[in-house]
Amino acid sequence: LRAAETMSIVKNFKSDDNPYFALFFNSITIFEKNVFLGSGPRSFRDECLKVANKTILTCRNHPHNLYFEIVSEMGIYGLFFFIFILWKILHNSFKLLKSNNNNITLINFVSIMILIFPLKTSGAIFSTFYGNYFWFFLFFSYLFSNCRIDKKKTDS
Repeated sequence: LRAAETMSIVKNFKSDDNPYFALFFNSITIFEKNVFLGSGPRSFRDECLKVANKTILTCRNHPHNLYFEIVSEMGIYGLFFFIFILWKILHNSFKLLKSNNNNITLINFVSIMILIFPLKTSGAIFSTFYGNYFWFFLFFSYLFSNCRIDKKKTDS
C-alpha cells in the first residue's frame, strides 16, 4: 500500500508542489546571471527576489542545498575551489583511514561524506548551525589528516 502511494506521488509530481525545487531553479537562474564569480556570499535572498516568478515564499535565505548555494553565491570558480579543497581533505582522510583504522578518523570521514551528499537538503554553510557543523568537521578532518600524514613522512 505504501509503495503504491509513493509511486502515485512520484508519477504525479510537479515542481510547483515542492518549494525546494523553486529554490533550486532560482539558484540556477542566479548562477546563469553570475556564472564565474556568483552573486556573493549570503546574497541568495536578495538575488532570488529579483529573479523569482512567484511570491516571496519561493525565496528563502539560502537554496537549501550545499551545491546550489555555492554555485549561486560563489560561481563556477567557487564551486571548483570548494570541490578541490574537499577532494584534498577527503583524499588525505581516506589514505589515513586505510593506513590507520581509527574510530575518530572513521567518524570524521563519514560525517563529512554525510554533510556533502549532493542529493539532500541542507542549511546554509555561511550562516546556520549546519554551517557550523560543516566547517567544524572539515577543519578537523583537514587538521587531523595532515598532522598524521606529516608525522608519517618525518618518521621515515
